[in-house]
Amino acid sequence: MSTHDIIDNREEVLLEHVRSLLHDSVSAKFAVGYFFTSGLAPLMDEVQNLNELKILIGNISSKRTIEQLAEAHMNLVTAKQEFNKQLFLNPSKRKLAVSETKEGIKTSLSLIDQTDDNEQMIRVLRELIEKNKIKIRIYTSGRLHSKAYIFDYPEGHHDKGNAIIGSSNLSLGGLLDNTELNALIPGIGNHEKLTEWFNSLWDSKNSAEFNAELMEELKNSWALNEVRPYDVYIKTLYHLLKDRLEIEAAEELLWEATMPPLTTFQIVAVKQALQILNDYGGVFVADVVGTGKTYIGTALLKHLQMVHGDRPLIICPKSLEDTWKDFCREYEIQTEFLTFGKISQGTIDLINDPIYRNLNTVLIDESHNFRYPNTNRYKNLQPYLYGKKTILITATPRNNTHEDIYHQIKLFHHDEETTIPIDPSNLKRFFKEVENGNKRIQELLR
Repeated sequence: MSTHDIIDNREEVLLEHVRSLLHDSVSAKFAVGYFFTSGLAPLMDEVQNLNELKILIGNISSKRTIEQLAEAHMNLVTAKQEFNKQLFLNPSKRKLAVSETKEGIKTSLSLIDQTDDNEQMIRVLRELIEKNKIKIRIYTSGRLHSKAYIFDYPEGHHDKGNAIIGSSNLSLGGLLDNTELNALIPGIGNHEKLTEWFNSLWDSKNSAEFNAELMEELKNSWALNEVRPYDVYIKTLYHLLKDRLEIEAAEELLWEATMPPLTTFQIVAVKQALQILNDYGGVFVADVVGTGKTYIGTALLKHLQMVHGDRPLIICPKSLEDTWKDFCREYEIQTEFLTFGKISQGTIDLINDPIYRNLNTVLIDESHNFRYPNTNRYKNLQPYLYGKKTILITATPRNNTHEDIYHQIKLFHHDEETTIPIDPSNLKRFFKEVENGNKRIQELLR
């Protein structure tokens, strides 16, 4: 039994609280910055039993405009002017905001896995909208940064309702995986005040109906469209070329809006690194000092988080911890951090600790510090990296001998036999050939 009302997706998971409160409710109201269809999927059983669910979502276009100003390092006065413009959008601009949000929903529907469960979720969502049990509006004036989940109990209940407010959007990550900070807000007075706040936004002239636009995208989605033989043919081709196409398409889709500003050669490096990571489970980012390896590493983590939902861990020297935290904060990457010292101490059980056990991508900065397999640092980390995507960042992958590179690869590539295109296809034998002068290390590090 919890003794507090804090929900951070670590000790207490928001999804379970929302499910429980929906089960006891007759209606609900959600105000969120983003709406993803995947966020409704795990709630569908409870939502179907409601009389009504109102969802007020943010204006995607306004958020993007203001954040692009910030990312371009424009001054606060300019950003404030842009924010004020959003408060007084004319009808044509409001229509554009609805249109751009509609495009965002279209993208969301195209990216979710094409499974029977997701198809059923989309069908149920359409049915609930048709029955007017789910109503959705867009707040077009400025940025809706607030996140509130308000639950209304039936008449005769000892309380009018309950609420949760905090940082979580209506997405699978916000409900389940992301490190968030939300709080349960009980009490009749709180429920009445939050309901009043929600209704003032919902009924405002600054909100626009979105049900018709959402219905159109649902009907045009893969789940509700009639499947033709040509569609089956294209789907077969896609699965045959999936690894290549997903990386290229997803990068082009997300790059400008979400990635750090990169030079042309850095963009090429990120694309190559993603392919290597996909093929072999680990990659070196080993350019010389001053070539922006931190930017490349940040772009890799951002891509993996947004396209694949990866949850990363950054391991670095203590002196670089604040730098990485600043980068992750600026580009909104949800990650955990550990210093080399904490790894060496061995006081954290990485494999079983609930904070770290489900993280699936690890970035190690200054990875050449893990070139000695007999150190506590190496022994404590290597078992944890089994099966995890591993990004090794270093300006000096080789300090003394080629075995420095071998041992860093062995952090994530535990077997000697390998599918890496080297001859012989055995890491230990290949590095022996390199030491003997019969092979060149460039055959491995390309």
